[in-house]
Amino acid sequence: MTFQEDIDSEISAAIERDDADALQGIIVGNALQGHPDLGGWLALASQLGKLESLKRLLACDANVNWSNADGETAFSYACAFDQFDAA
Repeated sequence: MTFQEDIDSEISAAIERDDADALQGIIVGNALQGHPDLGGWLALASQLGKLESLKRLLACDANVNWSNADGETAFSYACAFDQFDAA
């Protein structure tokens, strides 16, 4: 397992728990503020409706215009999974 996979796993787990403090600790500790991958994690938090994680990711400069290869965004994930508070 690479270091990047470890970080991805830690961030995903923090989002699933909606643990904004742990999420920020991972982002700050690894100097990921504004990192392009934060948009993907924003999409995961949107899909799951994890509002505290969404707020923290946005505070860490996650790109709200991020989209995957199919053009799906955090907003579209929130809508598709009926997470209207997240949208």
